[in-house]
Amino acid sequence: MKIISLTYQPYERALRQPWRTAQGVWSVRRGWTVALCDETGRTGWGEAAPLPEIGTEIFSDCEAGLKHMQSALSGQEGDTVLKTLPALLPSCPAVRCAIETALVDLLGCQLNVQAASQVRLNVSAGTLCDFSSDRLSLLRDQGYQVIKLKVGVQSVEDEIKALETLHKELPDGVYLRLDANGAWDFEQAERFLNEISGLAIESLEEPLAHPNEQAWAELQNKVPFVLVQDESLQNGLLSTARRVVLKPMAHGGPLSSYQLGKMLQQQGIETIVTTTIDGPIATRAALITAAALDPLGRWAHGLGTAVLFEDQSGFDPVRAVMRA
Repeated sequence: MKIISLTYQPYERALRQPWRTAQGVWSVRRGWTVALCDETGRTGWGEAAPLPEIGTEIFSDCEAGLKHMQSALSGQEGDTVLKTLPALLPSCPAVRCAIETALVDLLGCQLNVQAASQVRLNVSAGTLCDFSSDRLSLLRDQGYQVIKLKVGVQSVEDEIKALETLHKELPDGVYLRLDANGAWDFEQAERFLNEISGLAIESLEEPLAHPNEQAWAELQNKVPFVLVQDESLQNGLLSTARRVVLKPMAHGGPLSSYQLGKMLQQQGIETIVTTTIDGPIATRAALITAAALDPLGRWAHGLGTAVLFEDQSGFDPVRAVMRA
């Protein structure tokens, strides 16, 4: 399969409400839809949606990378490009993700979405401070068993109190997946974990602003649930990590994420796949990656993010897979 052309178009999708984390607030998600055409006239689709806060390149570098690849890919064999793409664009994972997704689409390497029907999903419910009893009741009625909430937005003391209150309202079998996005120093994280260790917590992502092996191990020993490495994976895997989050947009695409995930699983590390609040093309690719890494549906993956957009058209994993 020979690549004839690469084209890309910008998009901007408004969120239904601002997305707040310890790293900032977003009201829109911007990126590019990418199309690769081969010599037979077929088109493979990809998506580049950079988000520097989670480890991708900045927007200007992403656009420059896409422009460069327009000429660099012309006339190249698709399977060759797949093998050499990381070396071609080492500092542009969002561009790599778009091209890799489109190439995998063209080469027919993707699993059918039906094969992903057993993937379990958590629901991304915003920040702990904005979460309400009415929202909890709605998610319970929709069948979710894992609810993901952002923490590290308010003071440690306020969020501990909020979690204690929420815990009393949680139905049996429903757990909270928390994400601090590296909000705390060691003392803050330690205080937080000491107070919530007995609550219905499924996991906590990125508690530390500057994680290291010793600090991570000390914190993990304080709680029965798992601490999860996400953004900090860009700086290297912690040997004490028991679970990691893989984001195809940050790791160069679905195939690259799958290969990384298989390597981690061979080391006994659990792998969760999430989007970076992407559009339909990247979300579908992330779902397929999750299905390939977790065919038995052992974990809840963070793919149910289409509901966060005002425009509800396009692919939504929640309509295709099991919830958790």
